[in-house]
Amino acid sequence: ENPKRVALIFSVPLKVEQEFTRQTFVLDGILGDADSVRKVHNIGAVAENALKAIKVRTIGELRTYLQGNQSNKERVAKGLTFGKLCRSLSEHDEEQKKLNQGEASLKDVLEAIPQFVWGVGT
Repeated sequence: ENPKRVALIFSVPLKVEQEFTRQTFVLDGILGDADSVRKVHNIGAVAENALKAIKVRTIGELRTYLQGNQSNKERVAKGLTFGKLCRSLSEHDEEQKKLNQGEASLKDVLEAIPQFVWGVGT
């Protein structure tokens, strides 16, 4: 009917055709506080090891560390200052905020795609 229309057609065995339900979409790419500090921009292997030495392994632990040491303006390790960590985490949070907004609108688009089941076989 409409050449610009999109639809998903799932080809499944006849015996499960009636049981097949609408599929949901899982979008990856959004990082959480449980993810490694290496996922934060500007934190490489050297910085990661320096942070491990002070028991900071995840983004959440980094956030807690920075909030608990706001008066500390010293270096955490060679080439790794408190200010640099704050900026890196702030940039990370902004990027994730944009991804979250984009994910919400993309999820709406994906959920609007009609889905059909086509039973095949005997």
